[in-house]
Amino acid sequence: MARILELQRLAGNQATSLVLQRSPPDPSKGESWNDGRAYEVGKIWRVSVTGLTGGTAEKWQGGDSQHTREPADHRAVVLVPDGFKPDQPTEVLLYFHGHTEAWRGRYAGWRQRTFKPNRETKDAGLVSDDTVRDVALDQIEQQLQASGHGQMIGILPQGGPQHQFGDIAGDDYIRDVLEKASSAHPAILKSAPKEWKVVLSGHSGGGWEVANQLSGAPRFKALEGIILFDAEGMKGEIVRRIREDLTFVSDLAKTDDERTAHLAERPAIRVFARDKNKYGKMYGTVVDDTIDGWTASHRLSGAQRSALTRLSDRDACTPAPGQPACRPLSRDDRKRMDQLRTRQEQVDVVSRFLPKLHDVYQVTLIDPDTMEHEEIIRGTTTSDAVYVKGEGTLEKGLESLP
Repeated sequence: MARILELQRLAGNQATSLVLQRSPPDPSKGESWNDGRAYEVGKIWRVSVTGLTGGTAEKWQGGDSQHTREPADHRAVVLVPDGFKPDQPTEVLLYFHGHTEAWRGRYAGWRQRTFKPNRETKDAGLVSDDTVRDVALDQIEQQLQASGHGQMIGILPQGGPQHQFGDIAGDDYIRDVLEKASSAHPAILKSAPKEWKVVLSGHSGGGWEVANQLSGAPRFKALEGIILFDAEGMKGEIVRRIREDLTFVSDLAKTDDERTAHLAERPAIRVFARDKNKYGKMYGTVVDDTIDGWTASHRLSGAQRSALTRLSDRDACTPAPGQPACRPLSRDDRKRMDQLRTRQEQVDVVSRFLPKLHDVYQVTLIDPDTMEHEEIIRGTTTSDAVYVKGEGTLEKGLESLP
């Protein structure tokens, strides 16, 4: 009762009546997951916002999206933890769904699965059950709560059936979503936070949009993490980032404090991929292969190590009394010695910082017999069982962030 009175004080009776809806909604009474009301999943409020500036401009109805009656244009789902404080440090999980074909993805993004059955939906084994993917399949709300990130808001942009998300301009998009969510539900989100740290995430084809968000000029003031689930399009970006870090760490003009600070500021990358399939092969060894490739190109061969020893001995030579003077190094010999020393020192410093590099880049390979591609976010085979803390890969990814 105290909580209801507080809601009434903050938002008035009409807004409170809209907020206090049953979860799950009852379609027989005109309620649905994305009808503008707020529904509570555990301790997470789920609201749908429309009329966004960014996002797909297409409605994506019929065809591949025939297993829903809802349009997709300029819409997103927003997840707000109960008790969220806009004036406190805030995190935003910006999560992109993958392909959502009726015969493959089971859901049309975050839209409610409500449709008139036909042969195609029947052949796909789909049931018009008025559920939504983020609650019933991916269990995003349940994992967000279990992760302990009590100041993290989830934003799930609605895209088309082939990861068509339209124009999503990073922080500007997030600001628009938060302001519209606050305007529609002030009892849940009193105001839009002024600043936030972003965790980018994507499943399957949603990985292409994660890569797009990382291309060109920076779109986020503060990016703290990237979490991928059997995701497309991100191998090259991961390789590029590791090489950037290797270049920084191996710069002998840097101090160890500068190297440590640089890696501490890098967004943590967490990859979950099913082993022995397309994504396991794509990401399974990407971190070690990139580091090994750099090391192989800098490590001295046996002949080079011997040459460095000879040159260093000559350079350090001090003749004994009565012995001939040491033969000085030529300019070319000194240049070669310095080059070999630099390469050796670079390899040594990178070797010392490998544990910190592996803290930034982590790949978890999952036994494919335990879950399918569409189940990788929830971390278990699809069932009607209540979410169990520690099962989901999203929860594990969030908990692993520094």
